[in-house]
Amino acid sequence: MALVVVVAALLLHHVICAGANANEETIVAATDLIYNQVSLTDGRNRGHRFLRIDYKADDWIDSPAAKTLEYDSRDNDERVGLSSILNMRMKRWSKADKPAEYIQKALGLNKLSGTAFTSASNFRYYDAYMDDQVLVWLKNDMSVDDVMIKLGLEKFAGADVLSSPNFRYYRDFVIKRIAWWERDGFSPYEVMVKLGLDKLSESALKANPIFEYFDNFAGFQVSSWIDKKLSVSEVATKLGLNLKDGSALTQFPNFKYYDRFAKFFVSNWAYSDLTADDVAVKLGIENLSGTALTSSVNYKYYDDFVKEKTRILEKKDVSLSDVKKALGMDKLSIAELAASPNYKYYDNYILNRILVWVKKDISPSSVLKQLGLDELLGKALEAQSNFKYYDAYVTRQMSIWLKKDLTPDAVLVKLNLDNFSGDAFTNSVNAEYYNTFLRSKLYSWAMQKMPLSDIEAKLGVQKLPGNIHRINPNYQAFKQFKRADKSLINL
Repeated sequence: MALVVVVAALLLHHVICAGANANEETIVAATDLIYNQVSLTDGRNRGHRFLRIDYKADDWIDSPAAKTLEYDSRDNDERVGLSSILNMRMKRWSKADKPAEYIQKALGLNKLSGTAFTSASNFRYYDAYMDDQVLVWLKNDMSVDDVMIKLGLEKFAGADVLSSPNFRYYRDFVIKRIAWWERDGFSPYEVMVKLGLDKLSESALKANPIFEYFDNFAGFQVSSWIDKKLSVSEVATKLGLNLKDGSALTQFPNFKYYDRFAKFFVSNWAYSDLTADDVAVKLGIENLSGTALTSSVNYKYYDDFVKEKTRILEKKDVSLSDVKKALGMDKLSIAELAASPNYKYYDNYILNRILVWVKKDISPSSVLKQLGLDELLGKALEAQSNFKYYDAYVTRQMSIWLKKDLTPDAVLVKLNLDNFSGDAFTNSVNAEYYNTFLRSKLYSWAMQKMPLSDIEAKLGVQKLPGNIHRINPNYQAFKQFKRADKSLINL
């Protein structure tokens, strides 16, 4: 009997493999040989003989006799024959693209679940069939929705789909399908549409069981775009983003990939020789200004670049002219300079430089030069935009000079006033700083109850010729001090 099974199975296999010339009658005749000769035993040891019956080849699997079939309960010869039959059946099911529910029923798995399902003797046939069918669906270019229906997964809501044993085949299909789309050059947005993810809210998208596979794909694409040095506009197109939508783009699920791409290049640009003007062109915002500029989705990256560029320049201690150029401010008028969105970084750069200048005790004359101010202009310097930084610098220095108890003569030298007199002294931009220093010193000495004679000595006014008193700043300050509050002076 076993030999008959084998011969018949091989006959049937030969007939089916013969291709288009094999007809239904021939196939049925071949299978009838098996049905008439094979006696099977069900789980209760009751015998069953497959006689000539009215079932057609594709319907036999649903017959009462077929339901008693247990493929792993036969001896070796019978198993070979029955396995061949099943393989032929599975090929016909695959050709007819039978759904998972049909196959489960055919293999007696439809009433099982959990470990009972996966540990059943016929599960291995089901698993092999579904794995092969995934490739068939890929070849036939089936949509993810159609595959979900084939697997009976459309009945599940949300994350419940993960509990189905069929989800594994759906997952495999999606992973392989994405790989095929990637090979064919599909953009992330095109893949998102094909996966039906483009209409989902951000929360629904992240909760979708196949989102992680899309996320992995899109993340890899970002790395590929970085290697290829694509432009931000090219990347936006691949992600289905319209840069003209402004800050609203941040609400799009694909924006995070754009953000990752742009941030990478901003960091690299900051360490290059690119200026703020160069980066504005790369980000497509070079012709924007005012609110149109600051509301652009790319302004954030431009601003991040300028911030990082300023931080790098601070470490290099470059000239202010180079800073202006790097920040795209070298061609701006004074009015435009103050209105520039980058002015805050320019301002912060100089304020931080002041701390360095003070620490290094840079001379006021050197600071004036670094600020691009001409000392010879005298008090006219106060109208210059950078004068406020010089004022902040000297004010800090005077506080230090007072703490160090420097003499008025020493401060005269530091302020480059030691060779000035008369109108030249009065017109100097530093004259008022020196006078402020003197007033502070006089008040300090008075609070110490210093004798008047000692104060005159410290100021050096006792040795001054009579005709010099009128123009000497120390004498004039001492004279005003005595008139202001004699009660503080120990006469």
